[in-house]
Amino acid sequence: MQPLPQKEKYEYQGSSLVVNAPAKLNLFLLIAGKRPDGFHKIDTLMTKVSWYDSLCLEEGSSPGIELTCKGEYWAPEDESNLVLKAGKLIFRELGLSEPNLRITLRKNIPAGTGLGSASSDCAAAIDGIDNYFSLNMSHEFRHYIAGQLGSDVPFFLGGPISRCTGKGEKLQKVDLSLSGVMFEIFLPDFTCSTAKVYSFCKHSQKDYEEKLEAVNNALKQGSAEKICKLGVNMLEKPCFEAYPEAEEFAKKQNNGEKLALSGSGCAFYRFFSINKLENHKKNAKIDNYSALGGSRLVSSNSW
Repeated sequence: MQPLPQKEKYEYQGSSLVVNAPAKLNLFLLIAGKRPDGFHKIDTLMTKVSWYDSLCLEEGSSPGIELTCKGEYWAPEDESNLVLKAGKLIFRELGLSEPNLRITLRKNIPAGTGLGSASSDCAAAIDGIDNYFSLNMSHEFRHYIAGQLGSDVPFFLGGPISRCTGKGEKLQKVDLSLSGVMFEIFLPDFTCSTAKVYSFCKHSQKDYEEKLEAVNNALKQGSAEKICKLGVNMLEKPCFEAYPEAEEFAKKQNNGEKLALSGSGCAFYRFFSINKLENHKKNAKIDNYSALGGSRLVSSNSW
């Protein structure tokens, strides 16, 4: 198994613009309680990784934004897709007519896995439209658009690693090197509903404070390895309660090591030092992989 290669954010193909949209992993995820609006307060450290969807922007044949979805995994082509929502919202907020624009979204990352691909696709649409039409949108406007569309979308406009609080929209830059770390992402043959997982979430202030102290101590030491070893995700228990098959899958794949859950699931991952890659390949245990595509070796994205 070879690691997936890093890609540049933009690729130009003649008059078309391709924007790559990376997946993310949650290196820790804390639940800090519930907000008055019903959303949960989170505190999470996220990193983009070298597994990408892509958006191709090119001139359309008629006025308006047209979305086509291709690739290994399904995505909707109507306005339930955040890519199309982002395009329409941008031009509406700018008071401009929709241009002749065709967007082709190639889905290489499955949705419903805790890898943030829909949010990343949305951020790529914001960046791509800004770049393709030379709109020169301000930082504030871009983040306003992102915030209207999803809690994780602002993260994908920045990066490559940020601590995200609030609903996930408040970003804090973190000085942490992941250059020597690789991740193996495991995908079972089912997906998880974020809403369902959160519905099983029972907040414990004591548990939150203990885990917060542990991750803050690891951050103070600047140790990516210690953070990854902690594997703190307060949605893991709710995920296992909502989807017992997720706990069973994690136990089958752990190879003697605890796997970490990304987001609300169902993707799990383990980390290891890049200088131990060959040893990892020899000892890797592959079991029970099916529809969603098994595992991927990735590194932290560089942008």
